Amino acid sequence: MSRTLTPLAVPVEPSGYVTDGVRLFRVVAPMDPVLGITSAVLEDCITLGWGVYHARDLHRLGLRGVHRADRRP
Repeated sequence: MSRTLTPLAVPVEPSGYVTDGVRLFRVVAPMDPVLGITSAVLEDCITLGWGVYHARDLHRLGLRGVHRADRRP
């Protein structure tokens, strides 16, 4: 199964995955600027540790969304 990377300013999809090019994170709680939530909770997929990342930190990480790519026979 291959995956493609999509540029992303901030994670907004719950239970989605994002990467900074080195680490893979699962989005536990997305940020939602419309609701005034300016941080997101991400789980590091190696350490399984959770961290709260504010919008400025997320932007600095340069996260990209990870999406499953369709395979062709």
